[in-house]
Amino acid sequence: MNNKRRFISLFSAVLHIIVLLIVFLFFGNKIAVNKSEFNDKNEFYSKCLSNYIVYGLSDEQKIEYSNLECVDFIYSYYSYETNLTVENNSYRNSISIYQDSNMANTPFDSDRLIEKSLNINPIYIDYSFAKKFDLKINDSIKLKLGKSMIDLTISGIYKTNFLDDIHIMILYDDYKSIIDSFFPKFKSNYSYIYANDENAFDSYLKANYIPKAFMLDRNDFESDIDYLIYLDNYNSKDYYNSVNINHVVCENLDYLNSDFLKNRIISIVLIVILILMIDFLIAFIYCKKLKGISMSTNKYKKYTKPHIISMIISIILGLILIFLITLSYSSKIIYINYNTSLMALLPTIISYVLVVALGFIIKYYFTYKLFMVNKRKKNNKNDNVTVTTKGEK
Repeated sequence: MNNKRRFISLFSAVLHIIVLLIVFLFFGNKIAVNKSEFNDKNEFYSKCLSNYIVYGLSDEQKIEYSNLECVDFIYSYYSYETNLTVENNSYRNSISIYQDSNMANTPFDSDRLIEKSLNINPIYIDYSFAKKFDLKINDSIKLKLGKSMIDLTISGIYKTNFLDDIHIMILYDDYKSIIDSFFPKFKSNYSYIYANDENAFDSYLKANYIPKAFMLDRNDFESDIDYLIYLDNYNSKDYYNSVNINHVVCENLDYLNSDFLKNRIISIVLIVILILMIDFLIAFIYCKKLKGISMSTNKYKKYTKPHIISMIISIILGLILIFLITLSYSSKIIYINYNTSLMALLPTIISYVLVVALGFIIKYYFTYKLFMVNKRKKNNKNDNVTVTTKGEK
């Protein structure tokens, strides 16, 4: 019978490990990805002080906005969708063209550079773009700029840029003549703006913001009347909703956080349900098949006690595993990017192995020992019955 108890205890422990592995495989990665993406985006928005991206400011508006007391700085850039050629494969992607190579407190702050080098025709990309196309420093990219095809060498890789799908940066000064030839009207296409007083700047935008860089000229119309009608329609529209405000992005962060919580709750519920089912099955096998005890009898309750205790232990260890997943996964682990080596992952891997091994040992030990406690109780009861019978004789 001891062999049977060992077998059941071992079987219970193995099933416990299988439950943890199933939950880890189906939900561990989702939880880690959600947590990591949330941390990455949260860090991105907290470090990039530019809290507005304003569309279509003219040169005059740029000067006007810069002179506002509630505005600390403005960085302007072009945005352009074009064909990129990477290793003879053509892709459609957005690019951004800047007049400043070090735009502090923006996604292209030099502090956010992962790698950099000096090249004659530089192009700067973010990590997600580099990962997507397996690009490295000093690799070449062909870019169609207007009607010209130019060769660029990657000289910088930034941490992931979460704004607008803009993944590439080249410098305005290097290609001014080409840019001016096909961007005659698009000076200051977009602008990063840092407002030290968001309420004041919000009020100013709502009252005054019009993307004047894209307004048509009088020469584009046949008559003054047509031009005045156009101006009246253009100026009467509400453009405030086109402004990208960083605090609005909090909704996206809240969504990621809720998705993370949802997956964690599902994994916890799944652990509890599966372990309940497994321990119920083990109790049924032990009592019904090996002991011949019907599940409707009072004796069944005595034999379910070890399973209830081992079930609680299993659930606790499962929750510890989920906690370790959320605690140990950071953006550096999920995006094995920012120079993270296998050695950096070693503590995480070891912690998972230890929890699983500990779960196996404790599950087996408690299940087997509690079976033995039940056996000793039964033997002691039989001894007491025997002694009482002899005394009566």
